[in-house]
Amino acid sequence: ISRDEVSEKFSDSKKIKSKSFNGLTIAVFDKLEVKINDKKQNIYPIEGTGLFIHYTSSFQLDDDIIVVGVENPQVVWHINKYRHLFDENKKYLFLSISEYKTNYQYQWLESFEGEYIHFGDFDLAGANIYLNTIIPKLKKAKKYSFLIPDNIYEIMKKRNYKKDYQNKLNYRNIESKDDFLLQELISFIKKYKITLEQEMLSK
Repeated sequence: ISRDEVSEKFSDSKKIKSKSFNGLTIAVFDKLEVKINDKKQNIYPIEGTGLFIHYTSSFQLDDDIIVVGVENPQVVWHINKYRHLFDENKKYLFLSISEYKTNYQYQWLESFEGEYIHFGDFDLAGANIYLNTIIPKLKKAKKYSFLIPDNIYEIMKKRNYKKDYQNKLNYRNIESKDDFLLQELISFIKKYKITLEQEMLSK
């Protein structure tokens, strides 16, 4: 329960532990109608920030809203730099999946029944997070995928960023058995030993 609810019964609001920053950090391209505590409300885009929803509040989305899980919170704060990667005719809600001070996003994903897109780094660690941390949580999701832009291989070869590959060798045995496109990316990374951070796709 939240600290204000605790204070109604106890003189000390810290009598029961309640993590203040355990919740969801989200952002949107355009105004989006959602349900918070069973009440319809609008979320508005504000460049350079994200909306925080505490874990004691229920948060529901319509079926046509696609959740984009993002590894780096700063990408969520500046999602318009990545708008060119997404279909302009669809509705998206960006969700930070950083573990900094919170793990509630994983619990929320377990109840999510819509479509999920993972927007992470294009390296073996990013693939590992998606395959072994995110997918196991998406048991109710109707669809999920790893975001792979059409020109990703051209971009990666042009950047030729090899340093990060050496730091991720503990993931060298990772494979994607059910997603051909992701396995193609994994094979490409292993073959050329180059990686790309998601921030490098900003415009």
